[in-house]
Amino acid sequence: MSVAAFLWLAGAALALGGSTFLRRAGAVPAPLRAWEQTMRLAICGAVAIALLAGVALLFDDAARIAGHPLVIGAHEWHTLLTRTRLGQTWIAREALLVLVFVAACVDFRRSSRGLATSLLAAAFLAIGAWAGHGGGTEPLAVNVPLHALHALAAGVWLGGLPLWAALVARVDDSEAARGYLARAITRFSTAATLMMVVLVASGTWIATQQFGRWAAVFGTRSGALLGAKLALLALALSLAFRLRRRYLAALAVPHASALRRAALRLVLVETGAAVAVFAIGLTLARSTPGAHLDIVWPWPFRFAPVAAWTVAAARWQIVGGIALALVALPAFVWRHRRIGLAAFTAGASLAAYGLAIGAYPETYRKPDLAYTAHWIRHGAEIFTKHCATCHGAGGRGDGIAKLPAGILAADLSEHTALHTAGDMFWWITHGTPTGNMPAFGPQIDDEARWSLIAFLRGFADGHRGRVLAPTIVSGQPWLGAPNFQFETSGDDSGELKDYRDVQPVVIVLASLPASRDRLRAIAAEQARWQRLGARLFTLLSAGSCRDLGADAGALGCVTRGREDATFAWRLLARTLGEPGSRHTLAPDVAHAEFLVDRYGFLRARWIPSQEQPGWTDVNALERELTRLAAEPRILESPDEHVH
Repeated sequence: MSVAAFLWLAGAALALGGSTFLRRAGAVPAPLRAWEQTMRLAICGAVAIALLAGVALLFDDAARIAGHPLVIGAHEWHTLLTRTRLGQTWIAREALLVLVFVAACVDFRRSSRGLATSLLAAAFLAIGAWAGHGGGTEPLAVNVPLHALHALAAGVWLGGLPLWAALVARVDDSEAARGYLARAITRFSTAATLMMVVLVASGTWIATQQFGRWAAVFGTRSGALLGAKLALLALALSLAFRLRRRYLAALAVPHASALRRAALRLVLVETGAAVAVFAIGLTLARSTPGAHLDIVWPWPFRFAPVAAWTVAAARWQIVGGIALALVALPAFVWRHRRIGLAAFTAGASLAAYGLAIGAYPETYRKPDLAYTAHWIRHGAEIFTKHCATCHGAGGRGDGIAKLPAGILAADLSEHTALHTAGDMFWWITHGTPTGNMPAFGPQIDDEARWSLIAFLRGFADGHRGRVLAPTIVSGQPWLGAPNFQFETSGDDSGELKDYRDVQPVVIVLASLPASRDRLRAIAAEQARWQRLGARLFTLLSAGSCRDLGADAGALGCVTRGREDATFAWRLLARTLGEPGSRHTLAPDVAHAEFLVDRYGFLRARWIPSQEQPGWTDVNALERELTRLAAEPRILESPDEHVH
């Protein structure tokens, strides 16, 4: 965390929270006028320090961006301040801080109500949402206001606590002072409770956006900071609850100096916790979001219900644990709470044990290679060379290697999809914990391991995709289409993913001469295909684009990248009726057609040799395209990497 950034924001928070505290507390009685002036002077001084800290922060950020401190030229300064969001926001916030300083000093001289100070400080804190993570996370219309609300709530709470403590320390036993104390603390407590609700609600949303998944919360530095922030926030909440319940009403009672001293100690601890929460929040705001950090999983287990359910023993543990926990519930009604709590804890623990599977430091590691046809095909070559002896030529666990008694090679068609890419990377590198599979780290480099994992993902997707049919299942995208690079006979080039959020794609996996008649029929309907808004690619597994003559351009025949794409998409040609040979990795299909929606998901497939009439009539395909066009985005587009 930058000290300058902390002072910059803390000064504005004190201006917002302090002036709000004084304004809501109402008229200050004569015995506390000196205290009021001291508080207003402190606010004015804090804003003055914040102004200087803002300048220091700009130099620090400029040096960090430029990479060479103290030698930044005039042109670089001009670019930073006028052409970057950081610079433009800094100018606006520093100008607002000057106005906050003027307003705070006017408040000090005239003992005014401080409304201008509060509004200007609030604007300073709110604008920061645009320059931070809120301004870089879609949807902006939601994230920017929520980040602003989070900052404002923190400012009102944190900025008011020092005045809370100072007032309790200063008040005497005079009736006027005690009345002011009761009024000020009651009103601040009400406002602080509301601010806590806003902080927790907005913070929950922000955390989901910045971390993306639970693994990032537990396996990254940002996640550790978030955990510390939540622990400190819980401490502050518990102290606030204790103060409100035990001390709030008693503080205004005559001769309660001992109670006020005890309350002061709690307020000081709460203030310290609030400052720490603020500092950690600032560190998170200036750090890379957890969703973009490498995850190092800290525990030897993780909860994975789908994977755990495939193990018979785990199923009994899960069902038995849930049953025991449910049976324990009536004990609470019958007031046998200890028995009920013990039984419920035992049942929940048993179910949790059944739901847990092994995990490793790299379980949630992001692959170094993208999930593309090139790496899928390369991974298949690695598999054939290093893995087929045990797992079989077709990956079904029936290799020719003689394994020790009781050890069976895994059928990769069944379980691969249940494990993360990081799990597989760990096993390939270090071997499995049971010793069934040896470590291949010394034999296969990182690139080869990741390409092997890309193939295993494609292989498993092919077996999961056997349920695909010529008609889509509305509202249920689930199978990501493997990306591939291409050049076509029509001189187009790019990648399949370029069509995401643009238009659906039809991929024709064909062979010559078997597919010639179907390809001619498609080419004859070129004008209609264009009206349907679908992009067409043809992948020839036999023959060449030159054999198609003038039709090659209309068919989008892929010339470069064909071998990789053909292999990857052949993996997806398995059906329930024709699952393919157990001794080959990809089925040998003469012709298949695939429909990919505009979000990158494979939604339908037609194999003429198995399903008629299918898309022989273009009207049938048009109906599917019309249904897809009516669908909104349901899932985020498939990630470029295996998970």
